[in-house]
Amino acid sequence: VVHATLSVDDRLVSDAFWFPAGMSSLGHGSTGLDATLATGTDADRFLLTVRSHRFAQSVAIEATGFVAEDHGFHLAPGQSRQLWLRREGDLGRSPRGTVTALNSTTGARFALP
Repeated sequence: VVHATLSVDDRLVSDAFWFPAGMSSLGHGSTGLDATLATGTDADRFLLTVRSHRFAQSVAIEATGFVAEDHGFHLAPGQSRQLWLRREGDLGRSPRGTVTALNSTTGARFALP
């Protein structure tokens, strides 16, 4: 996997991935996904941080009653991404869910501490 990034003032603006041997060449095992959740600026938004120790392909976020601002992204080894979870509807529940990757046999659970 080749990973290219574009940064401005030490802030990641964009990144791209290339799979010269094809996606089927990616091994399956644990990518070491980790997810933490923090309260946001209001009662309907929560900040989710997703990290991976190995390359994580097509990261998916599942949280009943909440919508993630991004979905299906890749993470390079050691990379993390922060994104917002927004409440969908009036279910009144605390956010909790799972993060998985297409090339990983394990995922990560998240909930408010």
